[in-house]
Amino acid sequence: MVDGLKRLSVLAVALVMAATLFFSGRSLLRPQAALALPPAAFDVAECTTVVNPGESIQTAVTGSATGATVCVRGGVYNERITIRPDKANLRLVAWPGETPVIDGDRALPGGAFVQRFDALVTILASGAVLDGFEITGSTGDGVDVTTAAGATQPIQGVTVRNSHIHNNWGPGLIARGNVDLPAANILIENNRVHDNLRRARLIPVIYRGLRSGTGPADWTFERSELWDAPFWSGVHADLPETW
Repeated sequence: MVDGLKRLSVLAVALVMAATLFFSGRSLLRPQAALALPPAAFDVAECTTVVNPGESIQTAVTGSATGATVCVRGGVYNERITIRPDKANLRLVAWPGETPVIDGDRALPGGAFVQRFDALVTILASGAVLDGFEITGSTGDGVDVTTAAGATQPIQGVTVRNSHIHNNWGPGLIARGNVDLPAANILIENNRVHDNLRRARLIPVIYRGLRSGTGPADWTFERSELWDAPFWSGVHADLPETW
């Protein structure tokens, strides 16, 4: 009986370790080789807008019509991207053979407590496509495909493919609806997603930051600090003066 309990205990610990490593984007068995992500397969003649380094992807998305194709050249883009519900069937794709990088630079979408579950790339439009990007350095999630607040129809028909999503403070990739409007027909294919949920390395955690005002969202953090403690810290951290 004692041996049986020991075996069950070992199995339980192993399962907990496996779940922890799975959700943090790591393999329990062996390091995974990098995926050879192919360039987005499309004709550049389909591009309705081309974004070059130094320009804003979000500005291009906001100014595009439903069903547009926004093509992004290789380079680093330090911005937060949101594809709103009124941009149905919009395609956001990498220029063939190039990899645009959407980098939160440990500062975006923001360090305020209320932003801890926001994403660097948020897709709220049905039929939208995200293809061929590297997404990293978010202070929240990497990519979030979700039904918009107040929506009367569920998000559906979204595709996320050929992208490299890594080293984000929260989960790398989330696709979800809600109880009344569940997401449907979401295609996630040929992505490399790893080393996300970095805040889990410091569990248990409490919020820690610098007060920048008196409001509930008036918190900031110094992005030059070590990535593992920009505004979260371990069990021995002090609570803010005003909670």
